[in-house]
Amino acid sequence: MPDDQQSPIEVTRQALSDVVATLREFPQDCRLDSTVPPGLDGVTLSTLLNFPAAAEALNRMRRRWPPGFYSLFVAVSSLIPQILQMYGWRPDALRQPGRVMAAALADPNLRQLIVTTGQVANEMREADVGEQRAEQNPIMFGIGRTPQTLMHHIAAEVVARGTPFGRMLQVMLGPESPSILGNPSEKGIGNMQPHEFSRVGWPKLSHISDQIEIEHELTAASAPGNAAAQVAKCMVGLCWSMAAMASLVQPGIFIAEADPHLSSNRNGQLTISYGRGTHLLINYQPASMISVVEICLAALAEPDITACDLMWMAAGAATTEFVRAGTGADPVAPRSSLYDTFLSHRGLDAKSRLAHALRQHGEPRRVFLDCLTMPHGVINRAFVFGSLARSKSVMVVDTSNFSGSAWCRKELWFSEILGRHGRLQLTRETLDKTLELLARTDSSTEESEPRHGEEEFIYRIAPRIMRDFDYELRAPNRASAKSKGLDVSLLAPVEGLIGRADVAASVLAETVLGMLREVTSTPASEERNDLWCAALQLTLAAIGPEVRARSKMEVRGGVDRLNALVSRILSKDIQNHPVFQAAAPRYLALVASVVLIDLAGFALDQIAVDVIEKLTNGVAFLHNQTLVLDVRDPGPKRDLHFRLLMAAIRSNLGGLTILQTAADPVHELEIDGETLSVLPCVTLYPGMEDLFAEAHGSS
Repeated sequence: MPDDQQSPIEVTRQALSDVVATLREFPQDCRLDSTVPPGLDGVTLSTLLNFPAAAEALNRMRRRWPPGFYSLFVAVSSLIPQILQMYGWRPDALRQPGRVMAAALADPNLRQLIVTTGQVANEMREADVGEQRAEQNPIMFGIGRTPQTLMHHIAAEVVARGTPFGRMLQVMLGPESPSILGNPSEKGIGNMQPHEFSRVGWPKLSHISDQIEIEHELTAASAPGNAAAQVAKCMVGLCWSMAAMASLVQPGIFIAEADPHLSSNRNGQLTISYGRGTHLLINYQPASMISVVEICLAALAEPDITACDLMWMAAGAATTEFVRAGTGADPVAPRSSLYDTFLSHRGLDAKSRLAHALRQHGEPRRVFLDCLTMPHGVINRAFVFGSLARSKSVMVVDTSNFSGSAWCRKELWFSEILGRHGRLQLTRETLDKTLELLARTDSSTEESEPRHGEEEFIYRIAPRIMRDFDYELRAPNRASAKSKGLDVSLLAPVEGLIGRADVAASVLAETVLGMLREVTSTPASEERNDLWCAALQLTLAAIGPEVRARSKMEVRGGVDRLNALVSRILSKDIQNHPVFQAAAPRYLALVASVVLIDLAGFALDQIAVDVIEKLTNGVAFLHNQTLVLDVRDPGPKRDLHFRLLMAAIRSNLGGLTILQTAADPVHELEIDGETLSVLPCVTLYPGMEDLFAEAHGSS
């Protein structure tokens, strides 16, 4: 336990200082090999004790580390449960069987998993598929492990939901980290061994639903007058410190990443996967992680910087080194967006003039201004701080009200610390001087967001969707719609156009809208969900015949999210909203388009752009690879757009944003008890309305 006289801040400050010193001394050759070492191939965390050679393989890897690194990793991890227990966390109570079952039954999603687990166990007994027999046959291994994997998942989720900052811990340290940290060690306090660490949650830092969960956790702890505000900053710093240390070691040590896991939950239809190839895995550049930890260390003493700020500043400063998606896939460079200049300004003073200047001079492609560059599936804080961290320079537009804005002060603080680490150049100019400099900036013909690492997205989306279209185990789809007696012939016109290069965008759009018009006009029934999902899966394949995602698992995950969004629309009765009914085919096309944008990493080809613009005309507009909902005018249409946006975000889809005015900041409202403050948005100040003339068609 920390010394009784030491505060969590003091303990965390010392730990982060030790991590920085160790990172600077870590030999680079310890992590050059990203393969799984001999002795660990096929080993999972749950089967570790069955492989005697695995322990020696782990020890061989540890012996290559600098003296003290292993003990520091474990010690830093142990600070998390120590600090949490100082504030009332009792993991032993969370793990009690009765408590686990009661908490699971109280949650609709976990309750469904309990029911499914029982059904699977009964079916296995009837089919004589036992655990031992299954493990003797690799093909049956996933089947044999299903009940145990599901119960393990349920217990881990119950512990995580009862743990302060539980979602952040799962994303940063691994899905089972709250349970692992809650298990007492020989010294009486929980910790995490390096082989128990998992990077599988790191890609979720770019998922909007996970971002919002983490933001809510940290916001609740950082409320004014809350004694846990400093603890929240400590938790963020400790999590990023562990991620930094994990970025330096050979990835093969993280055997928890090979464990069986629930990879898909489709209303009781489950997929259990195992092996590292079933995850999207990323690794951070070690050099960038040193500055990440130093940012966390400096923020502990900066009152302007909240835990939420620090979380997304660190995420922005953590540079992805490589991405691996799929079994046997080679690590590839990540797709990223870089800017020459980030304009840090007070919107009230300067936004309108800056925006008009950029448009007047051809909108220089490498200049970041938040109203012209769309947030790509991220909350506001992650959007701003991430874009700043990916800029070569920051130009502070020094106006009279700049220092009076908390946002501006945060941007300046972040810029200064990145500048001290040589990550960017910081300058301060008057507004007039800034406008003069922008006039000299070259207007290139490059993309508005120059990208690198295009090889990350290599898996064609349309063929995978069509292969799963009639696969019974991937319901809801055409197979399930047909089995329920629904009229799947309505889908034929669009299916006949898929793969044809001679079809004009206007013809394809009209054919899709015609199909969706027929589908939405069918009588209401409980089975409507299957037909709608099938139609939108077909729409997804039709509008993006050459669009690519990262992997098969990513495409299937996208279809799962599409199906989840359809289910939410129907369960929330959104389809009966008068505005929705008046343009139902276009709103359904919007749903498919949002999924395609997400899967493609906000990099649609021109064919998809042309089709989406025609499909969504009148309900939304496509700007900078993002679909924008105009919510400037109060009324039924704004109400519908809020409900659609929230349904999309709850389905983990971030391809939608809203257009609002500074005079009516709708992001301060609440919808169904949830605040809109973290949602991606574009704010127009007086005089900027002409910059979004395309919005008028969607109003």
